[in-house]
Formats: sequence, C-alpha cells, structure tokens
Amino acid sequence: METVHINGKEYPVELILKNRGRSASARLRDGKIVIRIPKRAPESERTKIYENLRARCIRSIEKGRWREKKKLKLEHGGKVQILGKEYEVKVIEGKNRKVKIDGNMIIARTPDGNGIAERLGRAFLPEVEKRTRELNATHFNSEIASISLRNNRMRWGSCGRDGRISLSTRLLFTPPEILDYVIVHELAHTKVKSHGERFWGLVAKAMPDHADKRAWLRKNDSEIPTIVCRPKPPRTAASGAI
Repeated sequence: METVHINGKEYPVELILKNRGRSASARLRDGKIVIRIPKRAPESERTKIYENLRARCIRSIEKGRWREKKKLKLEHGGKVQILGKEYEVKVIEGKNRKVKIDGNMIIARTPDGNGIAERLGRAFLPEVEKRTRELNATHFNSEIASISLRNNRMRWGSCGRDGRISLSTRLLFTPPEILDYVIVHELAHTKVKSHGERFWGLVAKAMPDHADKRAWLRKNDSEIPTIVCRPKPPRTAASGAI
C-alpha cells in the first residue's frame, strides 16, 4: 500500500477494484485515502484514474478542503441532538439490530455497533417524510414515489427520475433549516434534473436565502457526523469481595 505525506501527516492510499458500477471515487476514511476504480477498466486507464484521483485528494487535503468527517458515537448514557431535540441514548446488546424512539430516549440494540445509522434513519423517517411532503405541497406539488434516509457520507441527497428522494442520515444532526434546504434542493429536481438557471430559480423561489444554507453545509461538512454505536460494556462478575 502506497503512503503519501501531506502537511506533516502520513496517509496510506488504498486502491480497491470494484466489481460493480462504472464510476471511480476517492474519499478520506479513518486516516486513509481510499480510491475505488471499476475492475472492468483497462489497466492503463486504471493507472491514469488512480494518479489523477490521488493528486486531487492531496491538493484538497493540503488546502484544508477535504477533512475526515467527524464520527458520532452513540454511547450508552450519552446524549445527542437530532432534528433540534435532545435525546438520551440507551444501548442494549442483542443479536438483532434495532433502534426505537421512546419519548426523549433512543434505545439501540446491536451486537457490534454496525448498522445503526440506517436503523436510526428508519426511526426518524416519519418526521423527515412529513416535512418533505409539507414543503412539496407548499412549493412544488410534485409526484413523489418514495422518501428514504440512507447512511450516505458523501452526498446530502438525491432525486431519481422516478421521483424517489433519498436523504443522508447525517442531516439528522443539522439545524432544521439546513435539512429544509436539502429537501427543497431535491424537490426542485423533481421539476428540473440539471443545475441550470431554471433549477436555481425554483430553489430561490422556495428558499430565497438558499445560498447561505449551501455555504453553511460547505463550511461545516466535516463537523456533521457519521454514526458509530458503542455498545454498553458487559457486566463483569464481582471479585475480591470481603
């Protein structure tokens, strides 16, 4: 594995040849630059793609535009702000992963801490779905096939040609008005797929200060966390009793 030195810090560079998809990507993850390239690409083309993505990553890290995203640990007994409301966290060890909202408490069941982001998304989906349909009724009146929350680390949202809207679970940890902006952005895509003048006109009509919201997301991107769950420590038998 190759290693590069950037601003006095060492970063391993991992190359992954993926079997699915046609696009290449790169991200900073756990202190490592991870570059994914389609396996079907010719070897000479893979080399060019790798070198290009590596160079872009180095420039981004050097200029401070690309920083590793903060990880939020859902720890037993901890507290977390979601959609502007504070919740206490209770983590239970169990075979089946499950997240339940009980008043001001988030109850997470997990054997290893994985898979919690998606389940947290499912738990809060009704609230996000309600807000999406309210904004749609007020500004767009579009046909929406479905609304989902996914553990997307790189994209805030997407809108398919069939009207399927997907939002990142990271948005649960942003102020409500920022979530509203991303929802409006994706709803505008139900009318216009490209980011042209007509598209931004629709966004501005629904949210005149949308540029401020976009700037906030760019500035705070690395501080908006992805989700990690830390199970409650197992109970140990008492020893040395007197």
